[in-house]
Amino acid sequence: WIIRAIRNKEYGNVIVAQRSDYLWGVLDHKGNEIVPFGKYDWIDGFDQGLARVRTTGNPGRVPTRLPSL
Repeated sequence: WIIRAIRNKEYGNVIVAQRSDYLWGVLDHKGNEIVPFGKYDWIDGFDQGLARVRTTGNPGRVPTRLPSL
């Protein structure tokens, strides 16, 4: 069973990715999970350490620590 990324966007030193099982997560450039896949239904964009997320149809923002360069 292989799960691959079908979408990913880079935001500075992190990558927002959607896997082929349609779960979203945030990774650093070493592949470490910063936000676990499946915690949010959708993740996009970062602004001042906050990510735009959606859970069960509810939009919001959550603080996410960004790794240092």
